[in-house]
Amino acid sequence: MSPGVHYAPPTPQQAYSTAQTQLALRRQIVPDQAPNLSGTVGQRGDYSQAQIVNGLSDIQQAFADTANPEILDVDALKQRITDALISDGAPEKMVGGEANDAIEVVANLFSSLLHDALLTKGAKSHLTRLQPSVHKAAIIDSNFFETANHPVRQVINRIAQVRDGKSEEDRRDHSFEATEGSLERSDFPEEWSKWLDKSKQLEVGERMLMNATSANPLLVKLVWKEERNSLFVFVDDRGNRASTLTLEQVAMYLRRGVLKSLEQDEEEPAMERAMFGVVDRFHSQVEDHATRDPLTGFLHKKFFVEEIDALLPEAETAAAKNAVLAQISIENLKQINDEFGAAAGDALIKAVGEALSEAIRGKDLVFGRLGGAELGVYWPSSGLQTTYKKLQSQIDKLTSVSVTIDDDSEEELSDAADTADAETVVRPVSPEIVIGLTGAEDGLAQAEGLLSAAVEACESAREMGTGSIYVAGSESRQRE
Repeated sequence: MSPGVHYAPPTPQQAYSTAQTQLALRRQIVPDQAPNLSGTVGQRGDYSQAQIVNGLSDIQQAFADTANPEILDVDALKQRITDALISDGAPEKMVGGEANDAIEVVANLFSSLLHDALLTKGAKSHLTRLQPSVHKAAIIDSNFFETANHPVRQVINRIAQVRDGKSEEDRRDHSFEATEGSLERSDFPEEWSKWLDKSKQLEVGERMLMNATSANPLLVKLVWKEERNSLFVFVDDRGNRASTLTLEQVAMYLRRGVLKSLEQDEEEPAMERAMFGVVDRFHSQVEDHATRDPLTGFLHKKFFVEEIDALLPEAETAAAKNAVLAQISIENLKQINDEFGAAAGDALIKAVGEALSEAIRGKDLVFGRLGGAELGVYWPSSGLQTTYKKLQSQIDKLTSVSVTIDDDSEEELSDAADTADAETVVRPVSPEIVIGLTGAEDGLAQAEGLLSAAVEACESAREMGTGSIYVAGSESRQRE
């Protein structure tokens, strides 16, 4: 960093602007969909802001009458709003428009708050009850995200400071009881001196989180330590003594995460911390959508190749000889797309992807969507023979996957096993699969080389017929 230039962390207002940008980017990559809504409902458009607020008022009343209200994610909240409005006589529409962004941000805001280690169980219970009220405030008042001293934001920050009703000494005794017992029984680990040094380096005035691994963490400050670092005294945020610990206890609690130094951003008000959490979550979603196929959840080809290159061992090593790559091709996907439409093909490849993930499991496996009809799996250390036998034992499960097409030829699909009315089914559609398999034992130490060999092996399997597995560089192998 250049001299005289100082990093300034983004304000909560900037965080909200960033969150909106991330939402827009996510929609560009994967447009919002409403899979449970019919075309008629879609044509009716969106509920008005006033209707959405009315729906939230009904939920707000329901929360007031419920002992333990549920935590509502975006989809659950939209469904509750829709149900409330329909019960009031409104036609079914969509919850969209500008209100949709506010709902999504606030829902993720609560997710961050309710996973905040600095908040007690009691504070989180109070905040859970506030969900519909905060959603209403965000929709009605455009200044909710822009004004740092907004009344609702101040309420959230104050509730976040709520502690339980126990005395701080009782809390300490209860939370540390098991740890202190194990301290007496445990042998000191080899790295013990490191934790002792960390303890000695704690400075008076430093803010920390005590009982950080419990449901009721406590914010404390180190106010005194003995000259030889043998005793440490902590007080709570009201100045009451929270704990007096020996050097060894502090070291053990630091090592186990029971006592945790606060980062600078953790000292921000809860609302601000949560807003930055929302930005991080949206950024992760955008990154995930950009790198993964939305149908299968597998990596796009480019990122699949990059991941394999990152995992491949050095050539000529024993580990490299055990790396294996398979290409699984759905041979009849184009025919299904042409005959029944793209939705039928999408449903089939999604079902095959799910079956593949279920059938093929193991440490460090990498799954990829290599093309329209091709999937890939990389095993970093399985070995060709073991992988071949595994695929051979599971190929029946893959080829038995099926989806069904309704008799009106619409692109409405369901799992054949869940079809209740057989009269509505024209026919089940199943995949015709061939598999090409290759290993790094022939000196293929790059992902592209492995992939090319797997493609060629898949071509050979195709010549052998549906259900075939061909291993590159060896005699043809076909399941019996």
